[in-house]
Amino acid sequence: MTILIRGKFLGARNREYTNSQGSFSFYEIGVENSRPDGWGGSQSVQTVIQVPKKLVDSGVLNRVASLQGKNVEIPIWADAYVGKNGAAIKYFLESDQIVEIK
Repeated sequence: MTILIRGKFLGARNREYTNSQGSFSFYEIGVENSRPDGWGGSQSVQTVIQVPKKLVDSGVLNRVASLQGKNVEIPIWADAYVGKNGAAIKYFLESDQIVEIK
């Protein structure tokens, strides 16, 4: 099931991760939204979305670079898992169909 997330596109970054089996790198994109803080104001919330290798290889990061700072809609899918710190959700880019919202 595809989920659409809307917000300000923060850009892309390369991350490296090392564990007992070695190290590897991956790419993420970020989206910023605001949500009520419970005190009559709002706070900024950033969502990190991992980009699958097949989309990185297809050039999606170069195509969306011009959208940085703009409001966008991004198709994602979520994966729930249990890690060392308990339950968590990781978001993944579903396709290269990232569009600017005007």
